[in-house]
Formats: sequence, structure tokens, C-alpha cells
Amino acid sequence: MKKKQIVVILAMIILLLTTYFVATPTGALRFAILREGYPIKSITMKLSDTPYEIDIKSNEKIYTLINPPIEKATQGSLENWVVSQYGIFYWAEYFGW
Repeated sequence: MKKKQIVVILAMIILLLTTYFVATPTGALRFAILREGYPIKSITMKLSDTPYEIDIKSNEKIYTLINPPIEKATQGSLENWVVSQYGIFYWAEYFGW
């Protein structure tokens, strides 16, 4: 393959991954776990189907992981995450309990 074709293919792959990470709630959740430093858990994560009935904003939803990552410093389980929607984009963060 020519060098230009390889660059175009890599650019398309990066564009598709970026779109997945910001345009879907699951992708945003995977990206948040990856940002926290748990790449294997971001790939193998499993979500619980049980919704939480707590006070959160209307553009937010809480997800609970069945196989959560374990924080290295405190040995705590990082199982609850909140995903916020901003227009067509999603952003996830650890919820903290």
C-alpha cells in the first residue's frame, strides 16, 4: 500500500473511534474508564440493567458496572458512573458512591 492510503485508513479509524466515544452513551462510558487508567476493563465492561431512582439532572443517566475496576490506591470498587448528554454528544464520569 502507498503511504497516503495508510494515512487515510488510519484517519478514518481514528474518526470512527472518536465518533463512537462521544456519540453513544456506552462509548462515552468506555472512554471514561479508559481515561481513568483501566483499558482492559473498558473493553470487557458489563452493565447492570437496574436503573437508579435518585436526584440527577434530566440529561444524565447513572450506569452500574457488573465487573467494575478496582482503584489501586484505596482498593475501592468504581461501579457507579454517570453519563451526561450535551446535544448529540455524551460525556461520562465516575459518580462517586
